[in-house]
Amino acid sequence: MSDPRNKLYVDLSEITGPLAPKAVLAAADGYVLSTTEVPLRLETTGKDILLQDVLSQEPFEPEMADLAHTHICRLGLAETASLRDEFPDITWIPRVDVARLETAYHFPTTHYSESFRTFQPVFSSEGPYRVSDGDTALKPWLERAQELGFETVWLHNSQFATSGTGLDLDLRELALKTWNGDLWLSGGAATMMHIRYLVQEGGLGALVIPFDLACALGCDKIRAALQWGKEIAPEVPAREVDVAAINLRQTG
Repeated sequence: MSDPRNKLYVDLSEITGPLAPKAVLAAADGYVLSTTEVPLRLETTGKDILLQDVLSQEPFEPEMADLAHTHICRLGLAETASLRDEFPDITWIPRVDVARLETAYHFPTTHYSESFRTFQPVFSSEGPYRVSDGDTALKPWLERAQELGFETVWLHNSQFATSGTGLDLDLRELALKTWNGDLWLSGGAATMMHIRYLVQEGGLGALVIPFDLACALGCDKIRAALQWGKEIAPEVPAREVDVAAINLRQTG
């Protein structure tokens, strides 16, 4: 995999009509749209415009024709590859929903005495994640994506998106053991610490966030969190700073 770039994309695919004045998205690297019309008040200069589930034969506004060179497809790998062959001048990125299977447990009788046994988790040999594209295990799906020559995939965890308890970093880790291209992730981020945890784990190609989160946290602050440890030094608790200063004086 190439070095993570930690790009920030805002998903506007469910937005209709002009953006609210409070929607300050200038710090984002780009936007996901489900229409060829540019929403009012959306600044597109220098931004990546990503069209999702938009037919390539639809008429484009002149502005969009110059910007929309990347399409997101949720129809599965086979259909995305077919569209890529039909429209080779466009970059096609498959997006898939990923779900984590419920963990099953068993009560083994081997390796334990009759007086001491514990429940043990049962994991599938293909891993705990399955994708919506044919109800396939994640690992063979990623392997197939590489065989088809895709350079980027987008994994969305709707379970985490509903719970809002943080990004699925286990999914990221497992995917990167197989996938060598750019990895996009979405679903679950709700606080700035969720984004910092992602960066601590090593980041990824791009983080895609919903519009309401972009407004709630601010794209400028999310951008800063994504660059934490690179361009911005992490905050140090005051007590640690005091101890460091004392040690410096004692050794000076």
